[in-house]
Amino acid sequence: MTRYGIDTVNYRPFQRAARCRRREGQNQDAGGYHEDLCFDRRRTLRSAVGFGWRRAAVNGFCEVGFSAPGGTLPSQVEIDRRYKNIRTAMQSEGLDALIVCGNQYAGFEGAVLYVSGFEIVHRYVYVVLPLEGEPTLVFSTRSPLDWRQGQAWVKDHVWPDVPGQWISERARERGWKQLGVYGMNFIMAVRDYRELIKGPFEMVPFDFEFDLARAVKSAEELAEVRDAMDIIVDGFWALVAAYEPGKTEARS
Repeated sequence: MTRYGIDTVNYRPFQRAARCRRREGQNQDAGGYHEDLCFDRRRTLRSAVGFGWRRAAVNGFCEVGFSAPGGTLPSQVEIDRRYKNIRTAMQSEGLDALIVCGNQYAGFEGAVLYVSGFEIVHRYVYVVLPLEGEPTLVFSTRSPLDWRQGQAWVKDHVWPDVPGQWISERARERGWKQLGVYGMNFIMAVRDYRELIKGPFEMVPFDFEFDLARAVKSAEELAEVRDAMDIIVDGFWALVAAYEPGKTEARS
């Protein structure tokens, strides 16, 4: 069976040691295979799962891991693949550019990270992705300077007083007539929306199309997801192993 270009029947996940260990020891006491995560060994979860852990490249994929805060960037091949999928969807809808909205509220930051490599921690950010040309990260002057801005692969950054006004002016300069928007109803700031609706262009909701493009995962992306799930499961078993009568969840 093939879905989104992926053979879901014959595809097998990468076999990492941690995953194999978990499969073999599912029915055993939590203190067994995960005893190295217990607090009586005076090791925090971060050090136990390996904050500095890195996985070497597999089958030509880029090296991934958590050697630096914020992790490492996707390979250029992966970045180009994402832009190609999104721009194909944009072209089919007749868009000249796409505004990707994001803010610090849980669940509303992922799209910006996906298209720029920037992790939102404070306030809100936009990514303007034209059908052709380089994207731009649009911050607000109220956004604090953050070291994560330097971690993004999108290097064109602007800090206008009103981001919506800057985007509107950019659209006029470039002659854009159709602007897709991801997050117009739930994420975009009201003051920016008010500026944008004054522009000589049409704004088109693009949430569904963007999510469909993002749903198509590469092998590189799937490897990242599986690594993240390993860390989550190890964290769960660390809590179970440390839990005991008279001990609160916070102290565990």
